[in-house]
Amino acid sequence: MVHIYSTNDNIPSDEDFKLEMKHKEEDAVTLLSLWGKADKKERETLISRVNVETDLLSIEDGCLVYNELKKQSFIKKHKIRQAYKSGKNLWTFYNKSEKFEQSKQLSLDKKEFDRFDVQLARAIIISYEQLLKDYLEHPSEEYYEENPEFKDFRLYLTEKEMNSLRWNKEKMMQVVSDKKKLQ
Repeated sequence: MVHIYSTNDNIPSDEDFKLEMKHKEEDAVTLLSLWGKADKKERETLISRVNVETDLLSIEDGCLVYNELKKQSFIKKHKIRQAYKSGKNLWTFYNKSEKFEQSKQLSLDKKEFDRFDVQLARAIIISYEQLLKDYLEHPSEEYYEENPEFKDFRLYLTEKEMNSLRWNKEKMMQVVSDKKKLQ
């Protein structure tokens, strides 16, 4: 099974989400209170103010009503975004799910998570350059299994040098070899 996770870092934390939901509920209570006191023209204005995509209120037969299903929908969407935030989160949510038969132990250590992220990156990332850039951004020993040269590249070359060598594996290995000889 392959899942593509999001690289969007703008997913709110649980605390931020709870605060946002609290504000939505307060807004809904305020609007419903105003609705009860408003005349026909004011009610039309209130209806035009409601954003049916983001508010917890719905418009039914020309009236504002609190919609519990929308609240549940927002919570479910947040949980899904959290699950697909990264490969590690996805793996954790998958292992916690009761819908899938577990084929591995539930207590996975950091090394296994790193291996999963690297394998997923290799499956998705096409170019050697992108794989190397990912390694430089998030160094992990898991990359050394298939690309042991990454360790030397990181030790002997700057990213600027790698870029000037156009991320060519052979050229970079030659420069590393030359630098090792000078030591």
